[in-house]
Amino acid sequence: MATVPSLRRSFSWTLVGNIFYAIAQFVALIVLAKFGTKILVGRYALALAIAAPVFLLASLRLRQVIATDATGEYRFADYLGMTFIMAPLALATVTAVGLLGFSGPVSWVIVGVGMSKTAEAISDVCYGLMQAHERMDLIARSQVIRGLALAIGMSLAIIVFESLLMGVMCTAVLWALAMVLDLRRALDLLTSGSIARPRFAPATLRRLFYLAFPLGLVTVLGSLETNIPRYMVEHGLGEEQLGIFAALAYLLTSGNTIIAALSQASVPRMARDFAEGRLASFLSLTGKLVATGLGLGLAGIALAVLFGEFLLGWVYQRDYGDHADVFVLLMIAGTIRYTFAYLGTAANAMRRFRVQPPIHIASLLAIGISAHLWVPTHGLRGAAASIIVGTSVALLSYLGWALYTVTHAPFRRAKQESD
Repeated sequence: MATVPSLRRSFSWTLVGNIFYAIAQFVALIVLAKFGTKILVGRYALALAIAAPVFLLASLRLRQVIATDATGEYRFADYLGMTFIMAPLALATVTAVGLLGFSGPVSWVIVGVGMSKTAEAISDVCYGLMQAHERMDLIARSQVIRGLALAIGMSLAIIVFESLLMGVMCTAVLWALAMVLDLRRALDLLTSGSIARPRFAPATLRRLFYLAFPLGLVTVLGSLETNIPRYMVEHGLGEEQLGIFAALAYLLTSGNTIIAALSQASVPRMARDFAEGRLASFLSLTGKLVATGLGLGLAGIALAVLFGEFLLGWVYQRDYGDHADVFVLLMIAGTIRYTFAYLGTAANAMRRFRVQPPIHIASLLAIGISAHLWVPTHGLRGAAASIIVGTSVALLSYLGWALYTVTHAPFRRAKQESD
């Protein structure tokens, strides 16, 4: 393997790629809000809310599994084979839900989003190999290409043709082309003795599935934690209110971008530190990441309190500023999520995938019960408050797991040996 880049360089490339991609997503949403209608925003949010959990479960978060595979337990060909099985199954599921569960334009919008998610799933497993080699520059370049495809395709479709369906279909085609480039770049990283095609060995895929499934379950639970309040808003308040809520929540993307960049850049190194017994370094980096998440969230709350109404009116339309109080609540929820996110990163680096589903199941139940009770009576404020409740449950659970882990006898002995 080539010389390992510095963590700062890896983070810089990851941040650039994530920021550009987030801006591209934001541009698409702004175009929908300014040149379309709130109904179109709500329709797009609904399609994403339906497709995302399916594909997140089907992906099994293989990118994280590859990036933390410090001992080479599986070949990239095995990961690729699993993706080539799971992604088409996810597309078939989303297509069935879209065509059988909905009617009119919204059904085909759901199918179009599912097609783009299929290409994204294959690109994502390629990102895992790039990440394991700490070639975050390759991931950033791919994100720039996919971001441009999304922003340009959606903008032209909405502004010129006034068609959301055309926008999602155009995005699906362009992302499929980007996927081919990602496959080529990923395979170039393999050594000459590696298999450069998907491998479908049943016993190996079965073991890989059992290893990765808890992490895939955590991902879909996390998506549902985000989307259940949206389901409740759409059901009880309508597509227009869902559009407003989705637009407000999307402003959390800036914080999520930094959180994700630090996590993606750090997790391969954390995995190697843990696997090789450098636990002091592992714990030090984990602590710094958690402190960074908390600080970023507190800055976001201050921004929402001081400038929320102005910011919402300037970015979207003036009437969005009337919901600045909801934006503050969402930023509080974001702060809690940013704080525990890196404890999840540490668990992934340790390949402790199975400990995480119970935490997120408890969080999801808290969100679902709270949203069911509060959305009908408190509207968008109730939806935002339900996320605060759920993220608080997750934070307390992760803190309890972390405390148990660092005080547990085997971990203490390993740390003493590494010191």
